[in-house]
Amino acid sequence: MRRLFAGIGMELEFNVATLHFVYEGSTETFVDFYETYFGPLVAARARLSEDGRWPALRREVVDVWESSNEAWVDGGFRAPADYLVVLGRKAHNP
Repeated sequence: MRRLFAGIGMELEFNVATLHFVYEGSTETFVDFYETYFGPLVAARARLSEDGRWPALRREVVDVWESSNEAWVDGGFRAPADYLVVLGRKAHNP
């Protein structure tokens, strides 16, 4: 990020934050929802369904989310997802 904004007078601040995906249902039903409304998965499903590759990728998506599911005990779905927050401010030159 620093290289990307180098030379344009920006001071950058970085913070890691966590979003918790919460869904009142199983991991499978969460992925059902996600593959219907989350653009990248909608596109992947449309493209990979043409040649029968979608079921394999979908299984991998379920497995990844299931490995992060913290709510498996009660049958719900709750998975943390870290992301990087980058704040840029115009540098003050004395």
